[in-house]
Amino acid sequence: MAMWFASNILASTSKTGPMQMIGWRSGILWSSGFVSSHVRMFCPAGRSSKHLNQSTIRMAYHPTELSLLDTSCPRALDFRQSRTFYDRTIFAAGISAHAVMEVAGNEVRKRGRALENDEIIHVGQDVCEKLIGEGRSYDGHSEPPLPADKVFLGRDMALRYLFRHNLSESAQCEVGFAYDKDWKPVDYYDDSARFRTILDVVDVVEKGNEEWVGRMLVVTDYKTSWRADKSELDSLQRRAQAVTVWKSSLCKDVDGIELRIVNLQTGAEYSREVWLTENGLAELRSWQSDLERMMDAADWTDENDQRPARPGLRCINCSYAGSCDESKKLVDDTDIENASPEALASAYAASLARTKSLEAAAREASDRGQILTDSGLVGYLEKERRVCREDAVDQIWGRWKGSGGDASGLLTSLKLGVRNIENASKKLFGRSEKADREAWVNELIDKQPYAAFGVQRTDK
Repeated sequence: MAMWFASNILASTSKTGPMQMIGWRSGILWSSGFVSSHVRMFCPAGRSSKHLNQSTIRMAYHPTELSLLDTSCPRALDFRQSRTFYDRTIFAAGISAHAVMEVAGNEVRKRGRALENDEIIHVGQDVCEKLIGEGRSYDGHSEPPLPADKVFLGRDMALRYLFRHNLSESAQCEVGFAYDKDWKPVDYYDDSARFRTILDVVDVVEKGNEEWVGRMLVVTDYKTSWRADKSELDSLQRRAQAVTVWKSSLCKDVDGIELRIVNLQTGAEYSREVWLTENGLAELRSWQSDLERMMDAADWTDENDQRPARPGLRCINCSYAGSCDESKKLVDDTDIENASPEALASAYAASLARTKSLEAAAREASDRGQILTDSGLVGYLEKERRVCREDAVDQIWGRWKGSGGDASGLLTSLKLGVRNIENASKKLFGRSEKADREAWVNELIDKQPYAAFGVQRTDK
């Protein structure tokens, strides 16, 4: 029983087949540090020309910046562009995973061959050492080191994938694109750039069957969230990626564009194709128009050269809630006794977001040591927790069996949990039996509804 709870990622993985491409979102690891490609639709209503600040017209936008208009609010873009503090540790695992994939992909292209397991491990070690010891450069700015536990978590996600898949020798990792207002290609940092993005990996591959063979320009994007599934294929991020390569020289002499998602957390892969037919080209032109409207929306500012704020439930997803005066004002001005339920809910959500942001800042400050106040201290405190000894399982089973009990009775007494079942299933089923393992686990687990107080957005 004790062995069920042991796992060794490096020893238990193996390569099973070729992969066409690999990359990571956050950019050239320690040099240029380009931003990610998250895109969602935002289009303000009821604006007049007097609200358009001429000084911000036609500035360059990354998809990540545009996504803030929808996921948080336009004011968040102001904070991002002014490099306001936010909690970067929540992205640490993803940064680490993508960094490993980027370095590994570049090594494969440079060497012209697949990497051996020991070479993959060496890549992971080098990336971890850099991120933990020095941090990284992001969009031309240095960022502080990342927490080791998160870095190791991201590394292990990448290693699990790399041990099972060979990377394409022809794929290009971290390819930068920039276009002016007329969608003509320009240098990435050219002053005339209106739209900039970095694609994790691009590759041109031949696909088909006995009757037909065509050339596809494949764009691969890596995800590290459990929630990333096939719905990502219809996101505006994916559409922005399609438009990006469609407008580039890479799209010459190809029959279509394949948009590909790989979830490093779950191992799942998803893809969709956009053929360069009349219908496909019409679709690409529509997506291009959507991007243009998003950039026009991002240009809107008030007479104080600020983008509008929308404090409330959107603050939950905002990294800058702790720095936002409008969020603070919403919390401070809410009359708890007389406010409507809707106003209370908005203020509560904003307050939670501000507390989360303040905690992140306090954590970063306490990295230099505990913070002493007049009534106590804030920081990392020495505590103890009870853990089972390595021989606990054998001791319990020996005592239980000696008293005449059986294995079934012991498991019932220990109150077998879902996590125990999932851990056991990983030992009982091989890696090629993932579907059978999941089906077996589902047979043993029921779902029961319950109520939990909290905040949940419904407009995503």
